[in-house]
Parts: sequence; C-alpha cells; structure tokens
Amino acid sequence: MRKLLFSLAFAGLGAFLGASARADTFAGSSFAHFHDPSGAVNQNNTTISNNGPGETNNLVTSGAGVKDATNPLGLPNSIEMDSSIFGGVSVGDHFGVSLLRYHNGETTLGTSDTVFPVHLDINFTSPTGFTQTFSFTFDLTITPNNASPITDPANADTLAVAAAFAPETFTIGSNIYTLELLGFQDPANSMAPTTTTFTLPEDTDVSANLIAEITAPPTAAPLPSTAWAGLALLGVVGANMARRRYFAQA
Repeated sequence: MRKLLFSLAFAGLGAFLGASARADTFAGSSFAHFHDPSGAVNQNNTTISNNGPGETNNLVTSGAGVKDATNPLGLPNSIEMDSSIFGGVSVGDHFGVSLLRYHNGETTLGTSDTVFPVHLDINFTSPTGFTQTFSFTFDLTITPNNASPITDPANADTLAVAAAFAPETFTIGSNIYTLELLGFQDPANSMAPTTTTFTLPEDTDVSANLIAEITAPPTAAPLPSTAWAGLALLGVVGANMARRRYFAQA
C-alpha cells in the first residue's frame, strides 16, 4: 500500500514538473544607419541620405551611373535599410527588424565604394525600455560588364554581409536573453531560408527582411495545485510511517 501511495504521489508531481518557455513578450522598433563608407575608390560618388519619414542615414548610393538603354536614368548602386516596428514577439519567434532594398546599378568601373558599415539599433519598449545595437558591414564585389547582354549572369555583382552576425545578450530582471540576427529572408515567404549574400545582374533589385530571434534558457514551470497535493500526500504517508514506528517501539 505504501509503495502504491508513493508511486501515485511521485506520478502526480512529475506530471507537472519540467521546463517551459519564458512568458515575456517583446515589442519595439528598429532603425538602421549607414556611416563612413570606405573602399579603394573615390568617395565623391558616394552619398548617405535619409529616405522615408523618421529615417536617418538609411540610404547609401555609390558609383557613377551609366546611362544606356537598360539604365536610362543612370542609377548607381544603392542599399537602403528601412525601419521596422514589431510587437507580440515571444521567445523563439522570428521577427523582422529591417527591410533591405538593394539596387545593382550599372556604373563606371572603379567609381563605386565597396565597403558599407551599418549600425542597427533595436529599441525595445516592452517589457522594458532599452536599446540593443548591432554593427556589421556590407561588402560589394563588382564584376566588369564584359558579357552581352548587360543582364548576363556573368556580369552580376555580389552584396554580402562581411562576417557572421555576432549574437548579443541582455538582461531583464533576473532573466538573461540572447538576441541574434539570422540573416535576410524573402519578404513574400516567411518559410524561406535566410541568407547573407545576394548575387544580382546589372540593373536589377532585391528586397529582403532582416530576421532576428530572441532565445533564453528554459525555466522550471511553477507547481500547480495538483503537484502541491502530491507533495502533501508524501507528507501524510511519511507521518503515518513515523507514527507506526513510534508505537511499535513503545
């Protein structure tokens, strides 16, 4: 009988013990800022500007554009990172922190910068207010347009994040979280894989969401009333056993 009582008590207790995700949810906004473009070319062909309400230095253009039948406006290379607002984000959710717009312009060889540093500020408003900043660099690899037509893949340029995104940690109360940038994703397909490299023919565009994730170690779930009942049952069984030993010795 005692073995049965112990088994029932431990079964009731074990059914409700275990790990569970933290209950915090996150909300806020994010803003990207280009700064100090550098490369082995003349920076007079590079400009950093604001594009859109509330944006600051979120657009960089570089290179002397070539006007022709496929590029009548002579548009240069451009990289734009638009701000984003997010809310209701739970631990483990993937969420967008910036929309990248990249135009591979047809430019005179040797007139475009190739290294574009970025600061990305993620401003949390819930569950508490603070800012987490990421710094990374876009590298532009420019290919001479020797193939015909100009849109031939052999003429494609490559835009890539220079190094893997380094995760950042932050603390809210006693909880420690990790914030990580996962890469860029097709904005029309939330199930698409992420990437850090874009290869585009001349005079073409791409848009992609920069995806982030917040993770945290699991924490033990609070004991429900049924589990406390199991502990109480263990106490009753233990008290009865001690009482029987006392009277057996008397």
